[in-house]
Amino acid sequence: SGFDFGTGVARVTVGDRDYEFDLTTGFSVCQDIFDGLQVAGQSTSGEANVDMWIPPLDWESYSDGRYDPPAITLEDDELNTRWIADPNRVELLPDWPPESKVDSYEKEGNAASGSATFVDDYALDEVAPVSGTFEVACEG
Repeated sequence: SGFDFGTGVARVTVGDRDYEFDLTTGFSVCQDIFDGLQVAGQSTSGEANVDMWIPPLDWESYSDGRYDPPAITLEDDELNTRWIADPNRVELLPDWPPESKVDSYEKEGNAASGSATFVDDYALDEVAPVSGTFEVACEG
């Protein structure tokens, strides 16, 4: 009766702002999909949403394109920002800073952590990269 999209917790830091996500309530996703982690949910304080894809560490070794690069999108409704760390976004928009990406990460089973460089998708003037970190642990 119903769908099981997994449960877990996540934390994302962008600059000096921390976001915590309880991926057990509301519509949330925290599960292994073909050895990668798919994560989505709302922050514990309700002001932000996260969408995260963390592929296996050797994702680039597959020449058939089965894995997208790691990517994180964090939308903060309170601050009206959408922080993106996604190299695919760079390829789509020529004016997008190339720094928008997950810089490095560790992944073991259903847990991952690492560092990323975020860019605010809503910035109207200068789009400036901001450093951050992330961690996620899915149960099951």
